[in-house]
Amino acid sequence: MHPPPVVHRTEGLQTLKLPMTLDDADEQQRLPLHHRDPFDQLLVAQAKTNGLVVVSIDQAFDLYGVPRIW
Repeated sequence: MHPPPVVHRTEGLQTLKLPMTLDDADEQQRLPLHHRDPFDQLLVAQAKTNGLVVVSIDQAFDLYGVPRIW
């Protein structure tokens, strides 16, 4: 069985699989609704709870005060 193509594209990059935790879910529930997409809200919550940078062109992430590049 071959891994999905996205796995091949991320090989050699500093990426990791980040499971959703209860802390992430709690943080997501506390977020204001600057962004209505629940997946993007989860990215913000994980960035906050894990000290990570969001990689996105979407400037709505800036309203949450998380670091963003792109």
